[in-house]
Amino acid sequence: MNKLPLISVIVPIYNMEHLLKRALESVLAQTLTEWECILIDDGSTDNSPKICDEYAKKDSRFRVFHKKNGGVSSARQCGIDNATGIYSIHMDPDDWIDSNMLQSLYQAAETKNADMVICDFMIESKFGSFRNVQKPNSLNHFEILKQLLSWNIHGSCCNKLVRHSCYAKNNISFPNKMIMWEDLFVCCRILQDDIKVAYLPMPFYHYDRVSNGTSVVSSISRKKEESKKYFINFFESNFGNAIDFYYVKRDLKLGLLWHFLKKPEDIEKDEIVNTYPEINQRLLEGSCFSFKRPLHNALKLVISGKNEKIIVMYFKIHQTVLNLLAFIKHKIFRTVV
Repeated sequence: MNKLPLISVIVPIYNMEHLLKRALESVLAQTLTEWECILIDDGSTDNSPKICDEYAKKDSRFRVFHKKNGGVSSARQCGIDNATGIYSIHMDPDDWIDSNMLQSLYQAAETKNADMVICDFMIESKFGSFRNVQKPNSLNHFEILKQLLSWNIHGSCCNKLVRHSCYAKNNISFPNKMIMWEDLFVCCRILQDDIKVAYLPMPFYHYDRVSNGTSVVSSISRKKEESKKYFINFFESNFGNAIDFYYVKRDLKLGLLWHFLKKPEDIEKDEIVNTYPEINQRLLEGSCFSFKRPLHNALKLVISGKNEKIIVMYFKIHQTVLNLLAFIKHKIFRTVV
């Protein structure tokens, strides 16, 4: 009788033929061998399904599920429903992982009897690789939840190994309504319970911000903002005044503003102002205008009641200047090296 895998790696896939093999090869290279990799083909129309099937034929630890396109939440949930590992972790098909990631996270979980192990990750940008440190201020589950909601810890499921029984224990699932923040939603739901958390200060995961410019994170959509509202309303109804929701509400406003700047015909300025108006004054009373944060500055102009044309012109000029400075900096450092 075959033993259950120690870790289930869940990969939601939609039209990723150009990057998928890199991700799957990094799973094959793991020093821990007792894993399964669940490939969820979410109705891809390119060669992704064929690639998934090829890897399943090559190695039986790859398990493929072809389904009708239902979005990232339904794909992740399909992986959760079919995982058989003691622990599970998610991986996006445009990223990759270091060869010792699974073994290191598993050893940390077993040694510390942890239900969740958080690690650092690398951001791979066109200007180089940068480490994103995820060290919590406290390992108390509720304190970590508050840090997630204040953006001090990233909400991704990809740098968090989770004891798989945590999902069933509290009937936790990825909401079909959400196409964004669905991973943050699930991490927060898991941390509602008094679980034991460990932290491993190693950047095993590589988040590619260069190759996949068409990801849902970089796109504009009314559904994205509705996903954020669903998230805020769910947790605010659960915690009330126990948690400060300023940051998530501010970022919802930033998302609406981004939509307004890119597609002004889709959204009224008043919608930005009137969405969670209780935080408008706090935004205005916050730090002064930051040269590096044009979107935040534009949001303050919106709340201040400035003319739409002024806001759009300001943002475009500011963003152009920032891009030019970043390009010059990149050229200088590349020449020096």
